Amino acid sequence: MKLSFTEYLILSINLIFLFFQLRTIDFSLSYFNFLFIDLLLPYIIIINLFFFFFWILRSKWPFLLFLPFLFFYGEWSRVYKFPETVIRNSNELIKVMSYNVRLFNKYDWIKDINVPKKILNFISNEDPDIISFQEYSINDSPNFLEYPYKFVKKTKLNGSVGLAIFSKFKIIDKGYLQFDNSNNGGIFIDVIIKKDTIRVYNIHLESLRFNVNDSGDLKNNSNNYFLKLNQVFNKQIDQSKLFQKIDRDNNYPSIVCSDLNNSQFSEVYKRIKGSKIDAFEEEGEGFGGTFDIFIFPFRIDFIFIDNRFKLYKYKTYDKINFSDHKPISVKLNF
Repeated sequence: MKLSFTEYLILSINLIFLFFQLRTIDFSLSYFNFLFIDLLLPYIIIINLFFFFFWILRSKWPFLLFLPFLFFYGEWSRVYKFPETVIRNSNELIKVMSYNVRLFNKYDWIKDINVPKKILNFISNEDPDIISFQEYSINDSPNFLEYPYKFVKKTKLNGSVGLAIFSKFKIIDKGYLQFDNSNNGGIFIDVIIKKDTIRVYNIHLESLRFNVNDSGDLKNNSNNYFLKLNQVFNKQIDQSKLFQKIDRDNNYPSIVCSDLNNSQFSEVYKRIKGSKIDAFEEEGEGFGGTFDIFIFPFRIDFIFIDNRFKLYKYKTYDKINFSDHKPISVKLNF
């Protein structure tokens, strides 16, 4: 059971990772500003699992450090969800989708000129009742003819890029959340479903502007890069506060489609989610990754639903590669 010098070094590294994981359970560490670490917390939690098995296989006492996380830790479902065998049926479901389409491949990131048409076919086959698009390029969008109602809003006055919500239900009201000094923003629509009015938000928080292919540049300019990232995270917090202010005056049951550009352990996640349900936590499977950072499938796109809805199914379309994000959808009713 005694540790060697090398094992003590490994334990020291392990303790640092465990310290950061404590933030996920609000362990009186909130006064530390670890905004970048919050983004990487899913990665850190998985690393801690590997440490746990390392100590188990070596039959060394540090495995005891993990027992509170393994048996009394309520956040595993935010990271990974095992498939459920329960089948829930209902005849009157609403299907809502959220998708960051990356301008419909406007700048040929994907070497395929048919990306807009493929996105159109994908949406037609999935047939959501309501769909929210982030990074929506007005000039490059295909025609979604199945949707008689829509709200498209540019995030810059003279621009052609913004946010969009398409709906099969009548829109009776709409609004815009303008973020200061930002190319991102938020919109919402109020729709009539049968005799009920519900609100659908489409929120796109400040972008990370992170490209895994720029790893060489990151090494050479790491201090400047992390400073810029921290500025982005602080901007996201201000944007999430604006959303909270708007949503506070909303009395309708609401659905929030979002690209938060941050993880499920971040402050902005907690602010946007509020008392709503994270649909992945209830009905998702696997990691639910929607965006790859350092190969790991991070979940930065979310659908939150009011607890007045009944959730029947959540899906991550991890085989759809028409953007750098994966689309997600939920099926629900009252």
